[in-house]
Amino acid sequence: TCALPISSNWNLTVNKAAPVLLSPSSLNFKAGVAVALSSVMVADADSSKISLSIEASKGKLSWTDMPSDVAVQTSTAGQLVLKGTIGSLNGALKGVFYTALLLRN
Repeated sequence: TCALPISSNWNLTVNKAAPVLLSPSSLNFKAGVAVALSSVMVADADSSKISLSIEASKGKLSWTDMPSDVAVQTSTAGQLVLKGTIGSLNGALKGVFYTALLLRN
């Protein structure tokens, strides 16, 4: 018998996993009362730094001091865009507050 060398080439494509937002199934807010978003967390299996955009269409956002490695890219009453590591962003969310507006008919 004669053994012939066998060769093969493989092309493997790995898609990046999307960041995941972890939060309770519902959040309740009282109009006019600022509530920290500390129960909201982000996770990402394959990225060490991400951008996080928080928007408030029926209220306003405010924030306290951010960790030094979190960059505030946009800051308005209705939108906050942060960039940083997963751990730092989760820490920063403890200092982000949402105040619901009183809706009138």
